[in-house]
Amino acid sequence: MSDAVDFIKNQYPALFARGVEILRERADAGDERADQAKAQLDDILAANGASLLRIDDEDIYLSVNDGAVTVHETAPDGVRMAFAVPGDALTEVFLEAGDNDLLEGDRAALRVARSVSKKLEDALADHVLEFHLIIGDAPDLGDVTVRIGLGVDEPPAEPKFTVNMKYDDLEAARESKMNPQQLFMAGKIKLGGDYSGAMQLAMQLMQQAQNS
Repeated sequence: MSDAVDFIKNQYPALFARGVEILRERADAGDERADQAKAQLDDILAANGASLLRIDDEDIYLSVNDGAVTVHETAPDGVRMAFAVPGDALTEVFLEAGDNDLLEGDRAALRVARSVSKKLEDALADHVLEFHLIIGDAPDLGDVTVRIGLGVDEPPAEPKFTVNMKYDDLEAARESKMNPQQLFMAGKIKLGGDYSGAMQLAMQLMQQAQNS
């Protein structure tokens, strides 16, 4: 079992649970963060979906329900998102790169928990997006391709469109130094192919964010 597969199967659910626990504590604290934490917690608890993560040749299915993540060996009902990531890239780029706090402490737990969203599920319900995210200049790896399917149960072998960005810009987004809209306006995100559906979804999500 690779390090990436081991992390997803044996550490990811516990990290997610810790993130939910932190949000519960903040929501109950009654301080200035309570309302925001409660809104985020309610959004996470309402999510109910399943996804496929393909790491090299191994398929891992994940489902979320009532604020808990479950790992499945076979496909559960309702798989509507699918990702294919090279194992070395998942380890080097997503699990080990950047600061040492990526997989440790409250910050990492909150990042994982907030990756689940009922609002996002609802927004994706009317969309099918099949694309490749190409991360350029990743440390020790060069260019990394992540195959992503939203609204489908298999990652696309051939993309309808591509999203190109540099590793350093991905890091900036992950560390909240720049949001996706800022990166796009600065020319840091380059799109190719028929990406009209992606732009429509992005506008929908931005409108939801402004109204929330």
